[in-house]
Amino acid sequence: QAGTKNPGFGGFAGGGGVLLFNPTAASIDRTLFFANRATGGGSSPANAAGTGGGGGLYLWRGTLAGPAITVQVRNSVFAENIVQLGSSGSNPGGGGGAVQVQGLTAVFDHTTFADNRLGTGLVFGQAIALVEAFGVATTTVTLKNSAVTGHVTPGGATAVVVNATNTLNLDTNAFSGNGHNLNNDNNPVFPGTINGLGTIQNLAPSYVSPATPNYNYHLQAGSALRDKATGSTMTVDMDYGPRSPVRDLGADEYSAAACAPGGGASDVDTDGILDTVETTEATRPC
Repeated sequence: QAGTKNPGFGGFAGGGGVLLFNPTAASIDRTLFFANRATGGGSSPANAAGTGGGGGLYLWRGTLAGPAITVQVRNSVFAENIVQLGSSGSNPGGGGGAVQVQGLTAVFDHTTFADNRLGTGLVFGQAIALVEAFGVATTTVTLKNSAVTGHVTPGGATAVVVNATNTLNLDTNAFSGNGHNLNNDNNPVFPGTINGLGTIQNLAPSYVSPATPNYNYHLQAGSALRDKATGSTMTVDMDYGPRSPVRDLGADEYSAAACAPGGGASDVDTDGILDTVETTEATRPC
């Protein structure tokens, strides 16, 4: 959360969960971003309120120095994160309820985006916002084998927004239950380049127990996301469990096996990681 009210403009808030600023390289794997918040600072009524970006994760390149940057995000879940304006002042915009990417390249593979939000007056990417880093670099995001679901905000927010000059590459994803999927129809802004629109599938996810208080984004047996990630070569899911020959979309690979881990030095799933370690890491030990 940015600073408190001041006589000028409200401060900016970026990365309610994680902010990566000028990373030289980064990989995020099997990570859960739940209920984080980025709230801009308040200002005087005559000036702009503080804006925010990336309620869960903000990836930001702000310098020309160094090599081009690519961030990999795999087998992760972004749920119920939010970006809000600061109190008082006019609306300067803002967005990326779950993720904002600015000035670098990012790849999201087998990632679940669900029920992320934008505060009052914001419409720019309830799940993901792609924004240019002016004077530095444009943004390129590849979204593949992923699920973008349940993004409904009063006021007509769009789930994924690609600002002009930036590029979104889509490859085998599920979009469902969103108020508005993408800004390829110029809503809320004219888009940059969006490739792969024909690979989008409208599939109901059927999570076990989504949102607060359980945040359980494992798939039920009847989930339409099962066996739809054709072409994926990902070997494990968010629980470090094995993926089936035809993978499921999103972070979880459905498993019907009952889980009864042992203690001590037991390794029920024989993956080389002790049950006690997997339980501590909130992964699935069987």
